[in-house]
Amino acid sequence: NVYQVTIRDDEDCQDIATAEVVAYTLPELTLVAPPAVCEGDSVLLEGPAGLATYNWSTGEETAQITVDSAGAYMLTITDENGCQNDDEVLLTSVSMPLPRIVGPESMFLGEEVNLRVLNSFVAYQWSNGATSNLITVDTPAVYFVTVTDENGCEGVAELSIAEEFGYNLYIPNAFSPNLDGVNDEFFFQSDGRSVRSVVNLQIFDRWGGLVYENKDFPLNQAQEGWDGLVNGEVARAGVYIWFATVELSTREVILVQGDVLLLGAR
Repeated sequence: NVYQVTIRDDEDCQDIATAEVVAYTLPELTLVAPPAVCEGDSVLLEGPAGLATYNWSTGEETAQITVDSAGAYMLTITDENGCQNDDEVLLTSVSMPLPRIVGPESMFLGEEVNLRVLNSFVAYQWSNGATSNLITVDTPAVYFVTVTDENGCEGVAELSIAEEFGYNLYIPNAFSPNLDGVNDEFFFQSDGRSVRSVVNLQIFDRWGGLVYENKDFPLNQAQEGWDGLVNGEVARAGVYIWFATVELSTREVILVQGDVLLLGAR
């Protein structure tokens, strides 16, 4: 803008002076920062680039500073025209999330077990690539999970699962199919962890005759076992030889064999 002034003295003499005034726009400044700084983390505070001077409340004189604690941070900037502007940002400090994994200390290879993170978080990232609170695994290993809370802070937990070896299989050596509700069937039982299923079961009498056969059935099911009948009739009391193939949790198929004593009659 151009401004003009006229001056006149007592003798009516006058003079005119003009001046041009330039109004500069204040430099723009808006500090942006997350609402909180995670304990142990740092935050970058940044002013606009290309200005003449920068003066932070921390005493630093660069366009960017890194802070790692809560507090109020102010920046005053000056441009090449000498115009100044300032802004302030307030940071609060929050604790890191402390997740914990709930799961077994050991497992059989191939057994499926659940791992769960206690408490709820915004996001989950497991070492096996899963992204949910609850996962299912079938391999003994060390599992890590990184969780993110509502403040964007991350915490890590781990669980080491050792490998169990062998298998648990209970096979009775006697049964009495007399319908008294006790030991009426000959069937296989397990812990539901180390053995998947019975692939084949064959039972023979003392002369080598096949009296019973069943294939591909689960354990711990009395109705899947031998009820002591042969062709609809109760078998003769005595010792019977059996052979079975069972599938372990590792997918390995093994052969087991033995004998069972049939007691009493209906």
